[in-house]
Amino acid sequence: MLQCLRREPADHFRTRQVSLSAEGELCAYGAPLSFDDVQALRQKGRIEEKDGKRVFANLGVSLQLIVSCASRRALVLVEQRGVLKLVSGYVPQEHLDNPLTTAWAELMEEVLPFVGGQCHGFSVAGCPLPDPYSLERLPSLSVRQGHPLFESGLCIRSTRWPVKGYIHEPTASLQLVYPVEVALPEHVTLLHVEDTFDTTTDELLSILQDDSYVVLMALDENNQTTDELFTLQNGEWLPFDRGDLQFSEFFIGLSQG
Repeated sequence: MLQCLRREPADHFRTRQVSLSAEGELCAYGAPLSFDDVQALRQKGRIEEKDGKRVFANLGVSLQLIVSCASRRALVLVEQRGVLKLVSGYVPQEHLDNPLTTAWAELMEEVLPFVGGQCHGFSVAGCPLPDPYSLERLPSLSVRQGHPLFESGLCIRSTRWPVKGYIHEPTASLQLVYPVEVALPEHVTLLHVEDTFDTTTDELLSILQDDSYVVLMALDENNQTTDELFTLQNGEWLPFDRGDLQFSEFFIGLSQG
């Protein structure tokens, strides 16, 4: 079954470059950019120096999302164009002063926990996160602060949520990683929603398929990632064969840190 949960114009996205000071202060920089503008800057792969600050092509956010179910814990990964990566996205212009807003939006957009055919939402400090798809949601699952899996990386000043950062030099981009944890209910199935571009309408479509499972990387008793991959279907942890799928750059930092 394939279901389109949302469609929106592809040209609505606007953002700006960001600068980072030696003290970890993050600021928007320069004029507004379209998605194509951002891609052009990323392809140059050049980090500039302006007034003692590093200037990046764009700011991205990722969620180091740990889930627990049936006495097991794992890191959540989603598949995108042959790569297994964290739940992540580009930060739009209106969220640059609080990138965590984008992280929560990506969580609600990309990870759908189903129980008995009905979808749960997520909440933070008792407040449900906005639903981008207007689904009828079961009670929200509580998101809490997690423990970073990697201790190396940049220190970014934040008053809202602990965050680490790393630089992806090939694209001159800065990525923030927020550690969070969620306890899942019994008999849950975790599905992933992926955006696709419709060339006939110039729209982004959010597509849900009943076999688009989230991939789970198991954690050991010391909270370290393992090479065991699973999907979660009706509460059962089923082994996942990654085949030719690659891991994202996040795992380079993890292995070094």
